[in-house]
Amino acid sequence: MNFILAAFIFSGVIATGNALQCNTCEVVDKEGVPDDCVGELVECTSLTDQCATQIEVNYVASASEGKKITTVKKGCFKAKFLPYCENRFEVDSNPDFYLALYTKCCNLVDGCNSGPIQMPPASTTENGRTCPACFAVDATTCTPVEKKCFGTEAQCVSYNGPAARPGEEQKNYVIQGCVTPGSCYVDFNGIPATKVESNNYKCY
Repeated sequence: MNFILAAFIFSGVIATGNALQCNTCEVVDKEGVPDDCVGELVECTSLTDQCATQIEVNYVASASEGKKITTVKKGCFKAKFLPYCENRFEVDSNPDFYLALYTKCCNLVDGCNSGPIQMPPASTTENGRTCPACFAVDATTCTPVEKKCFGTEAQCVSYNGPAARPGEEQKNYVIQGCVTPGSCYVDFNGIPATKVESNNYKCY
């Protein structure tokens, strides 16, 4: 019995040590368009984690500076966020606001998330869906107008609550527009740099 117990404990130790190690870094740029960052290998906290490289573009037309903020982030990626992998997700309230995210995932070897990443181009093909769209900062309401959706933007989204653009202070945002299906289901906290501080969002 003691031998079996010891073997079980030992196998648990080995399993714990088998978690992936991922390149971990982040770069935020308000001027250029970064496609890579360099960091150190960090061991993930769960055996179900994968390594990921993400690129995020956050655009606000009314911003006095940093209208377009691009972020590249590498690190461990929780299993609940895996639907983001190999997909371009968008929140589109153009011409006032859009947020685009693309994630590459891997789990073959330690440090597999090395190298640059490029944001896939946005679709210019209307998909027949329309959504109410508007955008406001430091406000609690906005007046929507009907907007055509493109590509995979097959749902509408609404958000009213605190958020922070990459490297900026928290403000209250009101956003309505088109969104890629699944964005609400997989949780906006999977976005690498824009901080969504409330669950007050709805996809429909």
